[in-house]
Amino acid sequence: MIFVGDHFREDGDWIWTSFCSVEKYLLGIVADGRGHDVAERVVNGELDKLAVDHVPYFMTDGYKPYRTVLLERYGMYVIGNRGRGRPGDDRLVPSDRLNYAIVEKTRKAGD
Repeated sequence: MIFVGDHFREDGDWIWTSFCSVEKYLLGIVADGRGHDVAERVVNGELDKLAVDHVPYFMTDGYKPYRTVLLERYGMYVIGNRGRGRPGDDRLVPSDRLNYAIVEKTRKAGD
């Protein structure tokens, strides 16, 4: 599953697209702003269309709300140190089932 946002301004509308690259079908399109609420609606809305035990492969542009939403859905809490010494914070970490990659594009001068 790949999510694509098509716009260059943070405050404008975005076209959020999700599709299955293996089966070659479009899961959904959402035209809305760019933020955590929209990312949550897109990710969770599209994942609800898939089989319950299926964890897709995610590729995004690295936008932070994607990571947050995916951790909320596929993450697990690790409890910090509760014994002796400095107490540690509980934190949300990705589970072994989560497949997530960030695509970073770079350009060379003259291309």
